[in-house]
Amino acid sequence: MQTDRETALVIVTYKGNSISRRVSKVTFNPRYRKEIFKQLTTTDYELEATYLDDLDAKTNYSIVIDMDALDSYIRHTKAALLKSPNIKYTEKLYRNLSAANHVKQRAERQEDGSYALKEYWEQIDSGRVHGQGLSLQRLSKEVRHAALGRCVKIDFKASSYAILASLALAIDPSLKVQAIKDYIKHRTAIRQRLAKKIGISEEWMKTIFTAMGFGADVKDNPFSSIRKMLGQEKFNRLVANDEFGRIKDALDDVRQTILKAKAFAGDDVEIGDYKYNATDPKTGRRRTRNQKLAWIYQACERTALDVVIDKMPQGYQMLLPVHDCLYIRQELPAEVAKDLKVEIRGLFELLDFEQEDVIPIHAAEDHHKYSGPDKEEEEAHRSRMLDAECQSAGYKPFLAQISANAPRTVIPDAETEEEYEARRRRRFLLDLEIHRRNGRASDSDE
Repeated sequence: MQTDRETALVIVTYKGNSISRRVSKVTFNPRYRKEIFKQLTTTDYELEATYLDDLDAKTNYSIVIDMDALDSYIRHTKAALLKSPNIKYTEKLYRNLSAANHVKQRAERQEDGSYALKEYWEQIDSGRVHGQGLSLQRLSKEVRHAALGRCVKIDFKASSYAILASLALAIDPSLKVQAIKDYIKHRTAIRQRLAKKIGISEEWMKTIFTAMGFGADVKDNPFSSIRKMLGQEKFNRLVANDEFGRIKDALDDVRQTILKAKAFAGDDVEIGDYKYNATDPKTGRRRTRNQKLAWIYQACERTALDVVIDKMPQGYQMLLPVHDCLYIRQELPAEVAKDLKVEIRGLFELLDFEQEDVIPIHAAEDHHKYSGPDKEEEEAHRSRMLDAECQSAGYKPFLAQISANAPRTVIPDAETEEEYEARRRRRFLLDLEIHRRNGRASDSDE
């Protein structure tokens, strides 16, 4: 790596040091970035043997890989790279493509014809399990989903806010946490609304709320990670926003209530099967108040996840735990999910989970593989129910306004890319109408 920033291909953006235990950060020189990525996207690279040998010596967990889904994702990403609109998107695509190729290289064929990826995991004192090296936990969501294939994600809703608020209410039932309850229930709409007012992406807004849940301070100083990310002008808009302020103030009260409680005073703290260690095993330093709060949250989160894992019905395949969610092959029956929710709410009254159908990004020619007969019938049933409700209310569907005589067609097993996009648009319009009617109903309730 050259020292001259004008001619170096890779430049240092942050110089780490052993005192702060922070690593240096590097990036490609913007001057040559386009040419570098052009070369990288046309070349296949393999991991070094020494790195692979080190991982093989430590592996202690095996994850089932859907090789067909992974191959489809790789083809899709290669095609997307050819028409990437900008260098930033190209960077993301290349990172994902490189990671997907490495997973494919590492996956081993089993006797039954399936594929498995061996990983090395470490459990920390809060009960969290962290994948090391090339781990699906550490890869982007797009690559992780492609490797797992069609599956279901059991996802805790706004887990840090729900768990901390539940603990605080158990300590002080009179605590005012309505703003947090609203955020847990309407988090997507709130993030979208705030992102629009502040002038940032919804993903950034989600990052800010996640950071706050883990103890990040929203302070106007040069060391604030949130202010660094937003810049002074947008940071000022954020802290001046009333809705954001109510959530932040409620979260501050929750955090203080927990840290001052006798149950969590001192270093002798146990949550479930996990015992608090005042010294962080990773750094060898005494944990701060925020780090202690993070440990409390993580131990509670792991306790809730243990409930799901321990009560998993026989025959249901668990694929991968990722801190606040669990990937399984098929959806849990409604009665099992209900029982699990009751037990979890007995521990943390505001904590809930949802089962999300995971459909990996895939090549256009594989669309039919992710839209089986059951899914098509479910879509058709929802469409029929919506049509009936709209007609009873005297509503004329948007598509009918465009073409009143347009016949309703059945989606074939193998659909073209144009047909696929048309179907997605129909689903989008139906969702918009559902959202409009729900909003109208809530207004009338008030």
